[in-house]
Amino acid sequence: MVFAFILMLVFPLAAQVSAPWMVNFENHTAGAYTTAMAKQDFPQPQGQTGYWYYGMDQGRAEIIDEGGNKVLRAKYPAGCIGTNDQTDYEGCAIQIKWRLPEVAKEMWASYKVKFEDGFEFVKGGKLPGLCGGQCYTGGNTPQQGDGWSARIMWRTGGNIVQYMYFADQAINYGDDMKWDYTGTQKKFQIGEWHSVTTQIVLNDVGHKNGIVRSWLDGELSLEVDTLRLVDFEEQRIDLFYISTFHGGSDQTWAPSKDVYVRYDDFRISVTSPGNSEDPTVLLPKNSLAGNFQIPRYYNLKGNRVSGTLPSGVYIEKKHGMPSKIFVVK
Repeated sequence: MVFAFILMLVFPLAAQVSAPWMVNFENHTAGAYTTAMAKQDFPQPQGQTGYWYYGMDQGRAEIIDEGGNKVLRAKYPAGCIGTNDQTDYEGCAIQIKWRLPEVAKEMWASYKVKFEDGFEFVKGGKLPGLCGGQCYTGGNTPQQGDGWSARIMWRTGGNIVQYMYFADQAINYGDDMKWDYTGTQKKFQIGEWHSVTTQIVLNDVGHKNGIVRSWLDGELSLEVDTLRLVDFEEQRIDLFYISTFHGGSDQTWAPSKDVYVRYDDFRISVTSPGNSEDPTVLLPKNSLAGNFQIPRYYNLKGNRVSGTLPSGVYIEKKHGMPSKIFVVK
């Protein structure tokens, strides 16, 4: 039996938690998705630089109605690779580099994605993700912890990896971190909606304790807690990069026909998503949970329970107070 609990602390909050930033496209009518619409959905803070929008006015994005729900549909043209149009081939899909209205040392990003029937994974391609500082991508390897990126990538057959640029990366063109926490490689299924969530926690300066965790459809699929992402105290997570394309650097990565991906419910926040698909962090099956006393907690039926947690549940503490509930499956 799997136990799941939601912790409700009795301690007062130290600071007001910002509301999440959400984009669900319901404010648009079906039709072309333009740069002006993207700027409305993903506005840049006043006076900020280092952002851009591309591909919308090139006809590679539209809003469609799927069962009464508005979603973003991105086009990946036949033969396309990379982000920009070239002399001999068209660029793929869209690019939105969004400088976030608030920065933090810990951030969550989630969205829904569906690869339409007929989609060709080929050798791989990029999906949106968080980044910070110099937001290194494209083979620009950081020489120090002044920037990083943590996009999601599909590989051959729909295999999912976290595509990481960071100070200690092993490969010039980014490190693949497989989504295989449960022992099985996670895959995108063509024709199905998937929910993806990534949590980034910056490392303490001088330590390799930065964290990336990712979930597929609510199930923990990746956890790495040994990263050196930043070398400077003032650094924060400050960008969300919708950078999606096939590639790779040559035509062996390109689709043979026009293919499409749908997106919906983008959500960026400084706390976990906190909805019905709130991700659960899973411990390895051989972990020892033990029993812990907490102020109070609720089970998924909404019943308040007090006292000792049952075996199979683990509490993480921050600053001496319980902060998260973990479940062993």
